Amino acid sequence: SSQPAESRAWLEQAVAGYTTLLGRRENGHLRYNLGNAYALLGDTGRASLEYARARRLLGADQDLAANAAQLDAGAEIDATFASRLDRAALYWRGVLPVRLVWWIGVACAAMFWLSLAGAALRTRWRFLRWTALASGAIAALTLGSLGYESWRNARAPEVVVIDVVQGRKGPDERAYEPSFDEPLAPGLRARLVEERAGWVRLRLADGRDTWTRDDAVEALLPVRSRS
Repeated sequence: SSQPAESRAWLEQAVAGYTTLLGRRENGHLRYNLGNAYALLGDTGRASLEYARARRLLGADQDLAANAAQLDAGAEIDATFASRLDRAALYWRGVLPVRLVWWIGVACAAMFWLSLAGAALRTRWRFLRWTALASGAIAALTLGSLGYESWRNARAPEVVVIDVVQGRKGPDERAYEPSFDEPLAPGLRARLVEERAGWVRLRLADGRDTWTRDDAVEALLPVRSRS
């Protein structure tokens, strides 16, 4: 039957038409329709990207949320044992919740000032001075790390994976082993934290990093204004 070929040709024409219109004027409904066309063509990566762009313009929309959820369900990945071990040993955010680290920092900061005040009033209490030193160091490390992470992530552009691609532990397909057992799925959203000679380092939502080819992702550019 020629129906599948005709349907595909119609969808490709729709993609071209929506893309042309969006080049003239930004519109959330056009973004949504473009995402639907990509989804029907089986291009889940670009469909997820256009749904995300439409969401920034349209806000809460039940149909948009439902369609996007169907694509996002297949974009999650599980860590290998090695990546979990690396995350636990080398990066505290893979072990402790951010909120807990925040409260540890706040508590240690409060303890620092209380101990400092006690040590100033009772200069012979060396214990309080050591307590102030230790709590101050922990507060600086935890709160400083949270602040730096927030600052860096806020400036890292958000991208969407548009093709099935294997994440690597470094920017070389032959020299570095995969970061995870399974490849990155189209529609996965991440932050782009580094670029290097055709490769990009992505930071996933849970704090893990992985490298992949730069042509496998596309930036989720901020849209201009609500139409």
